[in-house]
Order: sequence, then C-alpha cells, then structure tokens
Amino acid sequence: MKRLLLTLLLPIACEQEVSPARGTVELVDITSRTGLVFKTTCGSQPSTQIVEVNGPGVAMLDHDSDGDLDVFIANGATMDSPETGPGCRLFRNELTETGTLRFIDATQDAGISITRWTTSATATDIDADGDADLYVTCIGPDILLRNDGGSFVDITNEAGVDVPNWSTGAAPGDADDDGDLDLYITRYVDWDFNSPPVPPVTFKGEQVIAGPTGLRPLPDILLLNDGNGVFTKVPAIKARASYSLNAVMLDADNDGQIEILVGNDGMANHLLELEDGIWRDVAHERGFATNMAGAEQATMGMAIGDVDGDGNADVFTSNFSSDTNTLLVQEDGYFVDRTNLYAIGGPSRARLGWTSRFIDLDHDGDEDLLTLNGHVYPNASPSTMDSSYRQSPLLLLREGNRFIPYHEASGWLAEARLDRAAAFGDLDSDGDLDIITVELHGPVRVIENRAHHPDRRGVVRSISDMPGSKCGSGNHAAWHLPTADFQGCSAPQQHWTEPRR
Repeated sequence: MKRLLLTLLLPIACEQEVSPARGTVELVDITSRTGLVFKTTCGSQPSTQIVEVNGPGVAMLDHDSDGDLDVFIANGATMDSPETGPGCRLFRNELTETGTLRFIDATQDAGISITRWTTSATATDIDADGDADLYVTCIGPDILLRNDGGSFVDITNEAGVDVPNWSTGAAPGDADDDGDLDLYITRYVDWDFNSPPVPPVTFKGEQVIAGPTGLRPLPDILLLNDGNGVFTKVPAIKARASYSLNAVMLDADNDGQIEILVGNDGMANHLLELEDGIWRDVAHERGFATNMAGAEQATMGMAIGDVDGDGNADVFTSNFSSDTNTLLVQEDGYFVDRTNLYAIGGPSRARLGWTSRFIDLDHDGDEDLLTLNGHVYPNASPSTMDSSYRQSPLLLLREGNRFIPYHEASGWLAEARLDRAAAFGDLDSDGDLDIITVELHGPVRVIENRAHHPDRRGVVRSISDMPGSKCGSGNHAAWHLPTADFQGCSAPQQHWTEPRR
C-alpha cells in the first residue's frame, strides 16, 4: 500500500522502562531576550463581532533548512480594512548560525507579503521536495505558499486552492492513498464584512456578540493533490455543513484507512470515513459526535493522544465555559466519553479552552494535558458568566488513570491572558518541547521548557532527524499521533516527538 504518511512514537506507547518519579515543570516566558517582538491584530477591542474573537494562528517550520525551527504568524486585520492589515510575519531562528536562540524578522527576505485577514497556518511539504510549504487560511481566499529554497512563492491560483469566504484551518494527509499530501479545509460561517450581523443575543442574561448560532455555516472542502502542483476540490462529502474550527486526518483505529476527525463549534462533530468513493459522516455511529450526555459542544480545540496505551487514537476536546472539556477514548472502534473517569471535566468548567496538547511536561514517561484559555465575550466575569474574560492556561498532570490540576503554577502558567493558538517544537535544541503562543490582540510569546527529570532529558528528536513532510500549526488544535503503528500527518500546532533512548 503506497502512502506518504508519518510514523510517530510517544512515551505512553514506548516499551522502555520509565522511572516513576516526577520531574519539575518549568515553562518560562523568554520573549524579551529572543527578539521575537510582535503584537497580533484581530479586529478591534472590545470585540463587537464574531470575526474579532477567534484570533490569529502560528506555525513552526524550518523554512531555510538550517536545522532549527522558525516561526510563522498568521495575523488578522480590521473590520474596515480586511484586505490590508498589518500582515503576516516570518521570524527566522538564528540558533544554528549564532548558537543563541534569537529571532529576526525575515518576512520580506522570504518573499511573504500577505496582508489579508488570516486565521491559521499549516506548514507541510505539499510538493514532496523536502522542505515545508505554507497553507494559510483566511477570511477571503486562502493562500498557498511554496517554499523554494527558503523563499516563498504564492501558487494559490495555479494550484487551485483559493477556497473562498471564512476558512479556519487546514489538515494535511493522504486522503486518497496516492502517495501525496491532500488538505482538508475547515470553514466557519458565511461572512460579509459589508453587512455584519446585528441581532441581539444573550448568554446568561448578558447581551453578547452574535454568532455563530443563527449564521449560515459553510461546508468544509477536501482538496486532493493531483501530484503535479494542482488540487481538485472534492464535492463528495456527505456531512452536514457546520461551524468547523479544526480537523485532523489520520488512521485513528489502525485499519489501514485514513479518517477525518472534525471539531465543530456548537454542533455535532464529524468523523468522516471513505466508503465507495464518498466521504460519509459516521460520528454518531462511532460515538464521536457528542459527549456522553448527547450534547453538541463548542469544540474550540482538539488534541490526539493514546491515554490507555492500546495504539488507537483518543481525542481530547476543549470547549466553551460552563461546559466541560471532554476526553473520548476509543474502545473496540468506538469513542466512549471517559471525561469523568480521568477527572478532566471539573477543572475546565470555568474556562473557555482553545489550543490543547498532550505533552509530557514533567518528563515522567506519560503525557500530561495543556490547554490555552481565554473567553470570547469582553463582559465575561465570574459574577456575570461564571467565567473570567482573561484566563490562565490549564495544566493537568497525568497520575495513573487520572489527570490532576497542577497547583504549583507560576509565571506564564499562572498569568491570565486571551490566549488562542500555540505551536510546539524544540526551538533551542535541548531535547524538550518549547512553545510559541499567540494572544488575541496581544504579543506573540516564546515559552522555554526548562523541565528537568533526573532520569529523562527530553522527548524530541533533533530537527535534522525529522521526516521530510512536516505539518505545522494552525489556530485551534494540536495533533499528537500516539504510536509507531499510527499513520497520518498531524496538523496544527506541533512537531514530532519521541522518547529519548
């Protein structure tokens, strides 16, 4: 079977003996000394329209093939000038050249001139030439940048990927099993900057921003790579048009067939399987559509892991405030809500979650859960909505069959912000995962992972050992493929990880 797919190893599924001792968790904001100085734009503050709350995106990639990870910021614009915003930015990592983690703005040198309102970025090797290209989703036609030796060329029109209106993310993978990377594009609502919605909407008795409920959802689009630089839009998707925010393509149940998992905002999630040439939604049949109460949740982010070590994908979703985040564990091919079993629900009720990630932050051999948070309603407060507007990240440490809130949080982990997206990768080549975060109307931050474990140095390979096809990061999700048997190309917010041996 011919596949252009990636194989990953995670600590949970590794056969090596792991020390039971727990190391320290130390995530330090080192932005000021790295030179990565940038403040994002997403409309204006306070937000009055739904386009102003979802925030920008971020991707890590080695754009110049020098062996370290660079950073691309998908930036927004303003309501009165959605096509001519401050623009996206590419920051080049100078670690290889200077020995110091420091970034310089390489946007112009790399030929990037995107000023449209963008929402996410995915770095992946579309043309299979060994370097990372960039697919940038937008409110307006999406953009595909081909990497030619460190400089980018806009090939949107010739590639046929100018997906219109409001896209929120792009998930790469080999959907048609022909050996190249295709793209699944999630789309949100039918949006017109000239006539934004104005109906009064209330939440917990407070007047709030309109949408997405009441607005027309857009159908997602599957772009099939023809292998010659051109993509074909696939209409044969039998799924209800929904408010889609994130997706991942992967062989979730190890049956040799790619599935597409789609997280929707306030609507049932999708699980698409290919049957007789048509992608059909089987989420209800497989238990992926809702939580165990049958509630359709606001899936703002997803993370893929293997919490029970059986080699199949389990899915964590971050959701709206006054609801719980959800853990769906695969059992005999079906997803079962194990939120309560793993004690995940309670700590998340007062938070509105976005990017989430299974990541071993205490280096004890199992994966913890990190979720970025921040509300969408500027008038949110504990007294009005049981939830603050600005919120700190939520770190849950894995201890046996439970996830325990990390109560020793300080610094970056304890600060309340409007975080939205994040990318994970080894920026300083010290063997652990660092983080780039983007805040709504706030600074991009460089978070250094200084975790120490007496028996375990880190969990990532050198960038030089990474597969040629790299997936990057988008707006609201982080995919982590759990075992060596897992096949698929992970989408937003991460790089490849495996245990140190």
